[in-house]
Amino acid sequence: MFLCIVYFLFLLIYVYVCKAVVFSDAIKIWETGSVISFLYLSISYTLFFSLGSKKGMIVSMFLVIVGILFYTMHQLYIIDQFQSNKAFLVYINSPPIFLLSIIISILAVIASYFLSVKIYTKKHS
Repeated sequence: MFLCIVYFLFLLIYVYVCKAVVFSDAIKIWETGSVISFLYLSISYTLFFSLGSKKGMIVSMFLVIVGILFYTMHQLYIIDQFQSNKAFLVYINSPPIFLLSIIISILAVIASYFLSVKIYTKKHS
């Protein structure tokens, strides 16, 4: 949660100092990033408890690399389809979909906590 606040401060600097993107688009990108980060937190948290720190880190980094490759391929596809040099931004554009996705991501973090506690107690009891 702390990092979401820090990223929001960077967003303000990026919008008002660098003037690279308008505030409404920046908020949508920040919201999408928050949802993705909560989902990633819930997955990696459970991976570390189920696989251990070393194997969990390897699988977690693999997931990050796959995510980066997926995003890059998506951006290249969009640029190729529109024959433009401008990179398109990906964000959740609908408020109801954002609200649903943030609720799901927070529930996923809560579920991963309880699952991780269960895995830990099973391993160490």
